Amino acid sequence: VGSLSDSLMGATIQRSFMTPTGISERAHAPDGSAYPLYRGWMWINNDMVNAVSSAVGAAVSVLLWLVINP
Repeated sequence: VGSLSDSLMGATIQRSFMTPTGISERAHAPDGSAYPLYRGWMWINNDMVNAVSSAVGAAVSVLLWLVINP
């Protein structure tokens, strides 16, 4: 479940930028100029996606444990 949520968030709400060579996670060029946002929310980077998906996986495992072991 954590891996699935990581994939879904990465494909939908994680920020991506349009560079001259294609889509990238990098927000700035080597010279410091900003790339335009291509998709996603500006404040959700890969680290945020990883943290949230880990929390989702942990929460689902705890819920499953509580259901199995009443």
